[in-house]
Amino acid sequence: MNQFGYQRKPPVFAKQYYYLASPYSSPSEATREARAVLACKAMVWLQENKYLAFSPILQGHAMWHEKPSLPFTHEYWKTVDELFISKSAGVIVLCLAGWMDSRGIKSEVEFSIKSKLPVYKLEATDENFRSFSFVD
Repeated sequence: MNQFGYQRKPPVFAKQYYYLASPYSSPSEATREARAVLACKAMVWLQENKYLAFSPILQGHAMWHEKPSLPFTHEYWKTVDELFISKSAGVIVLCLAGWMDSRGIKSEVEFSIKSKLPVYKLEATDENFRSFSFVD
């Protein structure tokens, strides 16, 4: 664990899932779309590497396409997010551009720490976002 509370690498679980926290909110629809695509790529990598995970971004983004009037702010989704986090084995933070400024990620990490759940950081290791690794 480093000074920010992030741990190195999560254990693989067969019967538990991790919550994938990633930046999303933006006034730009193109930015939200790009962030959802990158979250999807991370979910594929996690699944291929035997990490079961839930992405609220993928769920919410699909719902937003069905009903564009749904809010896309963290404040709107916070109760749902905290329920999923509380039932998870921990939080994996996808370190995309803007993740350190994300109010949603900050809130999710704070809730995880308060709930005594581990937090991990995941970064892309190639420019096409096809490979990832856990980092300190």
